Parts: sequence; C-alpha cells; structure tokens
Amino acid sequence: MLLDQIFRGASLSGGKLIAQFCQREGVTEEAFRFGLIGLYGRNREAPCWDGAVETIDAAKAAALADAGLAESDVTFTKEKLDWDEGIAVYDIEFLTADTEYDYEIDAATGAVLDKSAELLRPNESPGQAIDAGIGVESAKEIAAAHAGLSKEEAFFTKAELELEHGRSEYEIEFYHDRIEYEYTIDAATGAILEYKSEYDH
Repeated sequence: MLLDQIFRGASLSGGKLIAQFCQREGVTEEAFRFGLIGLYGRNREAPCWDGAVETIDAAKAAALADAGLAESDVTFTKEKLDWDEGIAVYDIEFLTADTEYDYEIDAATGAVLDKSAELLRPNESPGQAIDAGIGVESAKEIAAAHAGLSKEEAFFTKAELELEHGRSEYEIEFYHDRIEYEYTIDAATGAILEYKSEYDH
C-alpha cells in the first residue's frame, strides 16, 4: 500500500510518494503533513480527512457571514485549528464594540458546527481587556516573514490574541514543509518576543 511505503520511510522517494497519495486521495500535501489524514489511512480508526482543507481565512469568512458582520467591524482574538470528536475544526473568536462571538467551523466543509454570542457588560469593553494593536493579519505576516515565508506559504493552525503579564500578545502557530513554527508577537509593537521551530516527524 502506498501509505505504508511512505510511513516505512521510503528515503528519497518519500516526497513523490506523498504527492502521489495526496493526488489520488484528493487532499493537499499540507493537510497530509499536518496529520489530518491520520497514520493509518481512511479505513482505520484514526482521524481521517475527507476533503480539501479550508483555510483559516475561509473559516473566518464563514463565521462573519453567519454573524452578518464585516471583517472591518470586528477584532479577531482566536483562530485555531483543532480536533473535536475526530473532526478537524477551526475555533474562531472575535469581538465587536459590545459583543463577543465564538464559532466552531468544520475545517472540511466550512459549515458552522457551533456558535455563541455574548453581550459584553457595560464596563467590559474589548479595548480595556485586550488591545488588538497591530492586528492578527499583521502578526501572521511578521511571523511568516521571520521564518522566510510569505503569509500565503504558511499553513496557519493558531492565531490567538492573549493577555500575558499585562501585555497583549499574539500566539501564532503554522506549518511549512513539515516544519512547525511557533511565535509570540507583541500586539502593540509587532516585536517578536519568542519563537521556535521544530521538524515534524
């Protein structure tokens, strides 16, 4: 079986085998390398991928469309690829001036699986708690550029605005060519506070 050959370490031909498998199964190589197919293929008890990968941007667009909002109306505070009961999902969270939204989007289909909206209390404005600063898209660009990539070349799995030690920071995670990158970006200045990369075996 082609997948067995790949995982037995088919040395120099491994890249070609992965490309053949992905073409035959109709998935992207990024999805394969991120592990969305699982180590045992479609017919075993491992998480499997049945369609093309939706991007974080597509998941954000689906959430905004469902909420009836434009991107210019919101501040994104969380964008993360995750697993929920064997299904790949994007967790998307964003704020308006008076409401906090939380969405779970099916990563294969773009369907809204779960959503909630909570009105902020009068003394609980988004700006007081967390300052979005440079914005999540700029933070993603800074991290990708530091890794020698364009934002489009990176497969983002997390982009989250957090308050750490009284400072607003973006936690950014992405993959490219089987390397996992993790960055912490100062939301106010865009400075890289911490980063690491690791080859994903």
